[in-house]
Amino acid sequence: MILALTAAACVLGVNQPTPGTHPDLVHAFQETWTRAHTFAFPRAVVVRFEVTEHPRLSDAEIANIRRRIEGRPDHPDRKRLEVELRRRNAPDVSRWTLWYLDDHHWRCNLDEPYQALYVDTAENNDHRWTLSSTFAEVYDADLPPPPNRDVSLMKTDAIGEIRRFIYAGWGAYPVNEAAILSASNDIIRLRLPNDTQWRHDVEHAPDQSRLLCSRSVLEEATAFPTGSETTFLDWTFDEVLGHWRCARIEERNADGRLLRTRELVSVERIIDPDSMRSLLRTPVVSGRPAESDPIRGPLDSVTTLIDFRSGQEHIVNLTEAGTTQTPLPRGMLPPGRRFPWTIIGWSVAALLGAALVAIRVFTARK
Repeated sequence: MILALTAAACVLGVNQPTPGTHPDLVHAFQETWTRAHTFAFPRAVVVRFEVTEHPRLSDAEIANIRRRIEGRPDHPDRKRLEVELRRRNAPDVSRWTLWYLDDHHWRCNLDEPYQALYVDTAENNDHRWTLSSTFAEVYDADLPPPPNRDVSLMKTDAIGEIRRFIYAGWGAYPVNEAAILSASNDIIRLRLPNDTQWRHDVEHAPDQSRLLCSRSVLEEATAFPTGSETTFLDWTFDEVLGHWRCARIEERNADGRLLRTRELVSVERIIDPDSMRSLLRTPVVSGRPAESDPIRGPLDSVTTLIDFRSGQEHIVNLTEAGTTQTPLPRGMLPPGRRFPWTIIGWSVAALLGAALVAIRVFTARK
């Protein structure tokens, strides 16, 4: 929630700043916000970045949780304690890779080794697909996605995270009314209609082409803890992206505790688009031995294929004893394609739905 507010606070509305502001700084901020709002992701690039979740609780807070959950195995704080202790041993690191040719030819990989999870999504000329260590899903690229299975959302999330390195969250939301309280000495203060006030420390890029945000602080709020801050470090001009971008983002609470870090690992240009064919190829998991994926290797661990392709519409279960097929349950089919559903089908739908929800990480996770 705080991340969403940070991004929203950077949106510039129609209100005019109070007297005493520096008009050149206001104009520069407006220009930079406009660029952020109309940002178009560059084609033929591969970007890798990491998000690290650090411990969030003090020793006293952990002691309080231990007292609350003692003798209560189903207490909801038990999972919270488990996550905190795991992060104290080693922070949770999520690794993202986005290969992007255009909006219909891309692949996005998410690895979360701390829970032995990976989820990949992609789109090629014929299909959109999802792949993990235990299941795969395939959809027709030219038809609307099945309910709650729009794989392009993972690509959208990745692009949103990469844009954060470029514009510090500016332009991530449509224009909202926001009052510029002041803009002087490289400090811009905004007040939003939800009674939040933000301070943004800025500087001009060395080539004077735009503003760069070095720090955002939540100064006032009625519904959220104040004092949290986000810093954007190590700005440089990236020839591949064609933009100024930072290399590291750090988020801290009001006490200065480091909560989350983002690091831009690498940005590369895809020189030969034809080299992407194998990366985007629809996984073939039926039969044993299964085919190999160029990133994940042999796919023999995949035991379930959910096939939404027109004329297929079934669930394939792959076991050592053989292969079985079950018609897709009614609620999993895209609009206009409805088949009788089964209890087994709904169970699989619930399981896969939970797995796909897990990929919508970061700003609202844990």
